[in-house]
Amino acid sequence: MGKVAIDRMLLDAVAHYGAGRAMEAGTLCGDILSADPDHIPALHLSAVIAFVTDRAAEGAVLLNRVFSLDPQHGPAFGTLGDALAVKGEHEGAVAAFQRGVMLRPKDAGLHIKLGVALCDLSRFDEAEAAFRRAIALDGGLTRARFNLAVALAGQQRPVEAEQAYREVIARDPAYRGVWLNLGNALGAWAGGVTIDRGLGLGALPLVAAVITAIGLLLALWSLRLDRPAVLAAQCPAE
Repeated sequence: MGKVAIDRMLLDAVAHYGAGRAMEAGTLCGDILSADPDHIPALHLSAVIAFVTDRAAEGAVLLNRVFSLDPQHGPAFGTLGDALAVKGEHEGAVAAFQRGVMLRPKDAGLHIKLGVALCDLSRFDEAEAAFRRAIALDGGLTRARFNLAVALAGQQRPVEAEQAYREVIARDPAYRGVWLNLGNALGAWAGGVTIDRGLGLGALPLVAAVITAIGLLLALWSLRLDRPAVLAAQCPAE
């Protein structure tokens, strides 16, 4: 099998995987590896497919094969980090993502993954830096802006978190979770104001209840906004 044919098959495999057809993608990768057992992109995609289809042991073997052929394979470190995060090994996930971004410093997606893993460890200041790097690399990544707001809220900076959530809403009003999180940020801000104004701790439960209700109403409105898009996605193309 020639290089052109293999490259075509790999592109088809990536397209199948992106469209949610992991089985077809895996079959094509298998065909590529039958012709070229050391084909790193096919090995890596095969590892990804194994992990997402609950074949972690097979995925680990394939990933080790990738590292044996290319110890500096940045995307593979991203896959390793994902696998470790799923297992709850957050320290290991952070280390893998850090290695990945060192090898691929302009990969905004890896910076986001690193930030999320840091949030899992409550290392919110480092997570903030990772999300800001992702935004600097690609200002259109709404996911990075949402996670930045989460990191700011985790550092007890509700005013900045509120502003960040509002920026997400300005870009995508139906972004999942943003309205409820905005309500939580407003609640944290209101709680701080309640204490600062000397209203006493006794006022906090009432403030919290009101803000929670507002957050739930905002979340329900978000779901209502999201419903037409979901229904459209479920309809077959004409």
